[in-house]
Amino acid sequence: MQPTVNLDIADTRLCFHSRSGLRIQPPGWDYPDFIAPASAPGDAADINIVVSAGAPPAAAEMTACFDTGDAWRMSSSDHLRRIEMVPRDGTSAPHWCADTDCEYRQVQLYCADRLLQTGIQCTEVRHLVQYPLDQILLVQHLLGARKGLLLHAAGAVVDVQDSFQGVVFAGISGAGKSTLTRQFMDNPGWRFLSDDRIVLRLGPTAASMHGTPWPGDAHVALNRSAPLKALCFLRQADSSHLQPLSSAEALERLLPVTSIPWYDRPLLHNALDCCEQLLARVPAYELNFRRRDPRLADIVKATLA
Repeated sequence: MQPTVNLDIADTRLCFHSRSGLRIQPPGWDYPDFIAPASAPGDAADINIVVSAGAPPAAAEMTACFDTGDAWRMSSSDHLRRIEMVPRDGTSAPHWCADTDCEYRQVQLYCADRLLQTGIQCTEVRHLVQYPLDQILLVQHLLGARKGLLLHAAGAVVDVQDSFQGVVFAGISGAGKSTLTRQFMDNPGWRFLSDDRIVLRLGPTAASMHGTPWPGDAHVALNRSAPLKALCFLRQADSSHLQPLSSAEALERLLPVTSIPWYDRPLLHNALDCCEQLLARVPAYELNFRRRDPRLADIVKATLA
């Protein structure tokens, strides 16, 4: 095996290692804070990915279950899930193909020649350890264990009376997540972990919030976590105020901003169960906000106090 490339995201380790002398190019962009040290002998990864060059073996009796139409697709059998990253023009073989068990713990990853760059001493695999592969594997793995959800949300750690508390600002594209992040970052006592993707993990009685390497326009990606104290669903309005939500109202707002594999019945059941548990543990609000309202950060902070 060649040296590994490890990612730590939401207290979950993804370990990429290769066969046949391939060297895996580490990720760039917003990933540096999420790259973990090389694994020591005997260390176990939560998601173990073995990288090979070439086409995957033929898989019999696979059923198509999901296709984005211009990015990735998935097919399945009783014991196998096959995820393929397809070129946008759809005219050539996938960039990569990942065969994984149903728990998304053991992954065999096959990469096309176009991802290989041959040097003097080794052949390097490029543009592999990055979005969307890591996000797909992480989401499916967390849902398989009923321990986490990925939200389209900004997330901040707030200093409230010397107690650091996590608050999530969830919304669809264009709701104002990155705008709110930029505005709140100027306020003392606020530290953002992400402006676009947040992982929520469930414990026995509480929930935690984790930054991810998949930011939005504000390019905030910090590998930190905090206890989750409030869920705020964004709604642009003429005036700023927080409106408490019932569990039913919160669920109606939560589902559209949560990455839920509707195509996979067991994972769908787990995701809905996670949503129910989350709303039973964490208060939810609708944050009606006026852009650039200087009182907005104080309004949210007062709710957490």
